[in-house]
Amino acid sequence: MELDIASANKDKLSAGIALAMNPSFYWDYRVFGATTHALTNEMVTPERVPVCDPGQMAWAAFEAELLFALTDAESTKPDYDPCVAAYVAVSLFDEGLVTTPVGLGFAAEELKTKLAPEHAILRKEVEDAWAALPKDALESKKFENNPLGTQLQRLAAAWVYVEAKTKVLRQTLAKL
Repeated sequence: MELDIASANKDKLSAGIALAMNPSFYWDYRVFGATTHALTNEMVTPERVPVCDPGQMAWAAFEAELLFALTDAESTKPDYDPCVAAYVAVSLFDEGLVTTPVGLGFAAEELKTKLAPEHAILRKEVEDAWAALPKDALESKKFENNPLGTQLQRLAAAWVYVEAKTKVLRQTLAKL
């Protein structure tokens, strides 16, 4: 029997199978990027290194962890290769972030190496403010128009993206 599956779903299915069979998502930055695109309904172009935004990468890391846990009989969690951490750090740096969104902490040290020394103070302020920020109303939260506010807004956008995708996942699982 042959199924006619939409391209985005084929990409997701392929990404899930790849994570189960050979989790190179954790050690090959090209696979990390392509898998991120597949899991976030973006077009996968294997011949290019994909550009992924912080929310997409945070969601892909979360979903990959779920998929890997479902298929790994040994209950292990692979470590991210330094090349993947560098890819994520450069992507976050290009987005102007000075700290990692939730779920991308494996790239935190690498991101620090990309930042100018004067960003250390801002990074600490952002991390403290983010830790103290209630996460329940981030979607409608207005942030100040200053460096701290801009950082918090970018972290909030990633958080909201992952929360929205998590909600859809929960709804889908509830229907099964």
